[in-house]
Amino acid sequence: MTPTPRPWVPSHAPQGAFIDDAGYWASAACPTDGGERALFTVRRTAPRTASFPTTAQLAYVKQALRIFATRAAQAHGCAAPKVP
Repeated sequence: MTPTPRPWVPSHAPQGAFIDDAGYWASAACPTDGGERALFTVRRTAPRTASFPTTAQLAYVKQALRIFATRAAQAHGCAAPKVP
């Protein structure tokens, strides 16, 4: 039986948003024998009772993830990351 794809789980998709809207992930292929991918995440640490982030705040978080993942992937000889 083929497992059901879960696009909100980092092992099932190269990029995306966590199901609880608490953050995002990105990944990059790295030059290893096993074909591993580097995983970059950013998660919300505010309590669940806090107000939901604004559109501008979410855009800032995505941009920060994009910049960090790109720089880290380059520094480690990995491919350009796939980012949300």
